[in-house]
Parts: sequence; C-alpha cells; structure tokens
Amino acid sequence: MQLEDYSYPFCKQQPETDMHILLQCNLAKSIWFALLPEAMHSQQKFNSLQKWVKSWNHAQSIISFKNENNILLATVIMWQIWKSRCITVFEEKLSHPNNIIISIKQFCMKYNILGSETNPIGRNNNSKPKDKWKKPPKNWWKLNFDAAFDKDTNTCGIGLILRDCAGRFVEAMVKVTKARDVEQGEGLALLEAVEWVRSRNWKNVIIEGDCKTVIEVVTSNFGNSSWQDHNLLSDISRLVEACSNIICTFFPRTGNEAANGLAKYAKRYECNQVWSVNPPRCIHSILELDNSM
Repeated sequence: MQLEDYSYPFCKQQPETDMHILLQCNLAKSIWFALLPEAMHSQQKFNSLQKWVKSWNHAQSIISFKNENNILLATVIMWQIWKSRCITVFEEKLSHPNNIIISIKQFCMKYNILGSETNPIGRNNNSKPKDKWKKPPKNWWKLNFDAAFDKDTNTCGIGLILRDCAGRFVEAMVKVTKARDVEQGEGLALLEAVEWVRSRNWKNVIIEGDCKTVIEVVTSNFGNSSWQDHNLLSDISRLVEACSNIICTFFPRTGNEAANGLAKYAKRYECNQVWSVNPPRCIHSILELDNSM
C-alpha cells in the first residue's frame, strides 16, 4: 500500500499547511522578502495564519487595516503564491520565484493597487533614502553586488559580499575589469555574482543590487537598458532562470554600502581578491552599522 504524500510540492520538505505554503516555505519567504520584508518578519511571532491576519486589527501592526497599501499588497502576494501552488499541483509546472514576483508587480501596476509614493515594490534611489540593508530570511543568504566606474580610464571595480540570515559576514570578492559605462559595469558585476553563486553551489541566495535598470531587465525583460548590453543581460537572465534558488532584487544604494565600498576599493587599487574569514577593513564600519539596524 502506497502512502499518500502530504508534503508541499514546491519543497517536498514540510506538510502542506496554509502557514507553510503562504509564509514559511523558502519560496514564499523569498517573495515576501523581495516585496514586503517587514511583513515577513512580523508573521514569525504567530503559529497560525488566522492569528497573523487577526493581528492586522492592531494599529501598531506592520500590516494594519489602517494601511490599505500594505493590506492590498499582502493579499496579492498570498493569492499569487497560492495560484503558483495550484499550477504546480494541477499542471505540474514549477514557477521560479522571480516569475511570481514579476506577476505580482504587473498585477499591481495593471490595477493601480499601490501609489508610486508608497509602493514598496517600486522603490527608487530617491523614494526612501533612509532604507538600510536588511537581513535575509532564515536559511537564506544575501549577496550584494556593486560596480564603481572611472569614465576617464574605463576601469570598473566590482564588489561582492555574502552574508547569512544573522547578518554575519561569509565571504567577499573584488575584481577589476574594463567597461563601456557604469551600466555595463553593473551588468558585469551581476554576472560575476551569479557565476560566483553557481561555482560555489550555494543555495537560497538573494542577489541584491542598486541598479534598477539592470535588475528589471534581468528579472522581467522590462527596462530601458542600452542595446549594447542586451546579450550580456540576456545571458544573466538565462543563468538566473536556470537556478530556482537564486533571487535577484533591487534595493537603493543606502542598503548597498558594503558592496559599494568593495567596488571602490577594487577600482582604486585595481586588484582581484577574496576574503573568506574576516572582511576587509574598508567595510568594517559599514558592516557594524548594517547589523545595528
């Protein structure tokens, strides 16, 4: 007699409960982190989906009925996660987290659910200057990347830094190369980040950068990148699509200071180097500040 498999079809690791499907599975966590990270952290206090939703009645709750924008976004996120689950079960088609994130963004834009000023999925460098680096979800790592470009010499420094869910330093890398402009440099930095993750066989990695154009093109084929970068960004997109455990997200420069510091270091000293035990001194103060938030 064959026993019925009640495990969740996305991860095959935990029973298929509403909490696991919508909030606790690594796939769900990556989506919440990319779109509404504050909500993801708040739900960890509750042992049922019903209790978490009931907590929205409290004015001090991060997701509150007094904040219509967050309520709408949280609802769309859960609906799209459930929709993807049904497609997996009934059509046997797995959805990449990036594709679910894109669907949520497109739905919100189509129906004008969130205004541009308060929309957390439409961040830009000027909307929230106070935003700081955030730790990834439990069992996930975050790899920040950045590029520093010298227009006089076309020298481009690339900085990469990997941290765990507790905000602890894991590894960092700097490389120097040549680029046409800063946007191409950002693309090369993202390519370096993706190839680094693949070469080390790291799992559950959120790759985060502050160049919105590059991230948008790679994750959704939208954006106004230069035609000269089309092949580069298309190659990156294919690499990311082939890895179900890599998420690419945009975050403002204020949350990407460590990678920026490393990129500037690489450009200044024109060096290629890896740190795997202790971080370089040039970013010590930045890491301390990030962990204090």
